[in-house]
Amino acid sequence: MSTTKLNHVIQIAVMAAIMLALSYIPGIPLGPTPIVLENLGVMLAGLLLGSKRGTIAVLLFILLKVIGLSGTGGLTLLLGPTCGYVYGWIFVPFFMCWFMKMCRKHMNLLVLFLIVAIVNIIVVDEIGGSLGLMATVHFPMMKAVVYNLLFAPGDIIKALVAALVYWEVRKSSHMRELLK
Repeated sequence: MSTTKLNHVIQIAVMAAIMLALSYIPGIPLGPTPIVLENLGVMLAGLLLGSKRGTIAVLLFILLKVIGLSGTGGLTLLLGPTCGYVYGWIFVPFFMCWFMKMCRKHMNLLVLFLIVAIVNIIVVDEIGGSLGLMATVHFPMMKAVVYNLLFAPGDIIKALVAALVYWEVRKSSHMRELLK
């Protein structure tokens, strides 16, 4: 295996481990789904590793949760009230990277933050989360959409943290070289 491929495998494993570590921090109960920090890790995976490796890291993280490595999870993760968010996480790295490429010429910290926040809130909460709640706990569509708006303030804060971390990491030539 080449050094570059080995570095990529290590980056994916480390990012999955970071997401797993964030899953040990207890969520704040809020109806059928809690407020959690795992989605901060998902945002960081997309920002730091890019579309392909970020998605692989998210998939590895989900697999580790399903087999119970975080102490919680199992098939309930994929079939219970949180399933829509989990399935939404898979798409976050792709959409964040796609929007970042579209906005590359105008990229600054504010644009980056808006991309991260909007992608996470729309893809994960409003689309994924709403569909999951409609399918598992039979929320009507409007109730699911409004319920998911409760997550927006926390997701905005997590998006700001992710954008700031990425912005600082990007400045470091050593880290830029490592994340290639």
